[in-house]
Amino acid sequence: MLFSETRFEGADPIQAYGKNFFRVGEKKIHGGIFVFSSILMPWQGFSDLLFLQEDISTMEILFIGTGKYHESIPQTLRNALKKNAIVPEIFSTSVACRAYNVTISGYRRAGALLFPILTN
Repeated sequence: MLFSETRFEGADPIQAYGKNFFRVGEKKIHGGIFVFSSILMPWQGFSDLLFLQEDISTMEILFIGTGKYHESIPQTLRNALKKNAIVPEIFSTSVACRAYNVTISGYRRAGALLFPILTN
């Protein structure tokens, strides 16, 4: 079987994640992150809504990683996303990273809001 390298045009895949870090492109970031298209920024947790100030008008879907385990998100975040017409998919962080990568490999406009995995 012949394999080819996946190409990601217009967005950087999440290359690695671990205890309190993510590697996206050539950058290693400690703590939570928001990633969409060429935007990569730190994210301080569910009450941090600064990512909504970025140009995310073309985002089709937002994957939210809640840490080691799948958890619900606060209603205030749900309300802010709904107000901005953002469709969230909520997973554990590891599943959200994989879903984000698969989605952008199909040239869809996905974003990810990822809480770090704090324990192994």
